[in-house]
Amino acid sequence: VSGPFAPADFPEAMRKNLPKPPTGHYYFYLMGKYEVTNFQWKAVMEGYCPSDGALAADDSMPKTGLSWFDALEFSQKYTEWLLVNKPEALPRFAGDGKNVGFLRLPTEPEWEYAARGAQAVPRASLRESDFFPIPDGENKASYAVFREENRVQETPLPIGSRLPNPAGLHD
Repeated sequence: VSGPFAPADFPEAMRKNLPKPPTGHYYFYLMGKYEVTNFQWKAVMEGYCPSDGALAADDSMPKTGLSWFDALEFSQKYTEWLLVNKPEALPRFAGDGKNVGFLRLPTEPEWEYAARGAQAVPRASLRESDFFPIPDGENKASYAVFREENRVQETPLPIGSRLPNPAGLHD
């Protein structure tokens, strides 16, 4: 969700998690703290929701094998679902009943800023070669799922299996 919103434009539940900006409008964009799961994909794209609440073994795994177009379609369908079923979950410009925030894919600079720790790290660390300062005793594998140089096959892991970065984003 992105736009030149003021904090008052966000639903109350979101406001408590926003950084405290000075007065005025700021450009906010919000990202999900986890990857989209197989279960979320099925729910949005296929209308699948088990009536008994039973989840499949791979439901908590990140959805993989998607093209940019697939991800774009997901964000559009999820926005449409929210507008019908949970419109209060999206930000709206104060005094404007017509325009509303929507979900979209982040731009490359937005993604990198978020991955580096966003507003939760000192500005100077955003220009460093490492994404953010890693505490003693931890390493990159504590924060990210990635293929080591000597591994032949990459295997996804369940979402939330790694520590969050300073901005609270996982994996």
